[in-house]
Amino acid sequence: MDFKFDLSGLDELQRRVKRLDGSHDVPMVEPLTAEFMVQHTCFSSFQDMLDRSGYVVKTSEDFKAIPDAPWDAFIAANSTFPDWHEMLEAATAAWAKRQLSL
Repeated sequence: MDFKFDLSGLDELQRRVKRLDGSHDVPMVEPLTAEFMVQHTCFSSFQDMLDRSGYVVKTSEDFKAIPDAPWDAFIAANSTFPDWHEMLEAATAAWAKRQLSL
């Protein structure tokens, strides 16, 4: 018995993988979509989370100035993740998957 496989989509997938290969500067809000935030947090968006966090965040420097331990505790209390690193890692993985259209 012979099987026929249609592998025409592999070229497109390979092109997408090559585009993602290496390091990329992706704005933090890109992986933290409203869909991701609603699914994994009690917030409607990343901006909503920042606004309700108690920190004034108007610039990336403001965000970087937030102490790690209180921010991680805030994330643990308001999301399905134990800390900010895990949340950002999951959002980035979901972003990469969308880029590959998987």
